[in-house]
Amino acid sequence: MLVDTVDTFIKGFKWMVKRYGIMLPDTGRTPDRTGRSIGTGPIINCIPRTAYIEIGAGFKANGDVVTVIVLEKGSDKEELEKKPVHTDDEALTQIAELVLTPGVWPAL
Repeated sequence: MLVDTVDTFIKGFKWMVKRYGIMLPDTGRTPDRTGRSIGTGPIINCIPRTAYIEIGAGFKANGDVVTVIVLEKGSDKEELEKKPVHTDDEALTQIAELVLTPGVWPAL
């Protein structure tokens, strides 16, 4: 996929797990320490639906698809990248610090 042909970019948080164990809210489970991603259910159930636009998909630089909690959309990637990924929602902010990676991606 060539970024030049993309007309929409999404800004938000992609799913990921840091390489150390964390306790998942309300489950009592911890992910393994290999960095593999965890299911979206325990995380998304903790985030108020008003905290994000949508759950979307974007492309990484290598062409792999990533799942993104979309906070903003736009056609100018550089403009979206100028400001940090931010939300006023405290639940999403806390979850993001533990298991989400901020960024901007070409939309699928």
